[in-house]
Amino acid sequence: MNRTSLLAALTGALLPVLLAACGDVAIIDTECAAEDAIVWYADADGDGFGVDDDFLVECDQPEGYVDQAGDCDDLDPEVNPEGREYCDGLDTDCDGEADFEDGAEEDLDADGVLSCEDCDDHDGANYPGNVELCDGQDNDCDGLADADADGEDDGAKDG
Repeated sequence: MNRTSLLAALTGALLPVLLAACGDVAIIDTECAAEDAIVWYADADGDGFGVDDDFLVECDQPEGYVDQAGDCDDLDPEVNPEGREYCDGLDTDCDGEADFEDGAEEDLDADGVLSCEDCDDHDGANYPGNVELCDGQDNDCDGLADADADGEDDGAKDG
């Protein structure tokens, strides 16, 4: 429920019904007129975004509460609706997807490395940390193909 519809529901005769339905979740400041009340969301990690299901309705901002909801991990201040996506397989911007880039937080070739870190996510034989083979490909994702035992580019492919 968004803030506008919640505040509308708090006014007039609906206030007692809403309080009965919400139980302990919504606590109303009785010194404040219902139409002046604001929904405040608990923000345990201090990132400025609170969780949708833990809120108070009061005129003045209670300590530990904010007027922005939408935090999907209120124990991590880096995770919130304005969070930056990283190549980690996690939803750090709370949009419901681990979406560093479109498709980048997937493992298309099933080699155990996410697309955003894999130099060739269409070939399971090429991934960071793999052993370099003499096959014309960059198997270890170091930017060089067919390195010799000393790690040097072996363009002649003579071993």
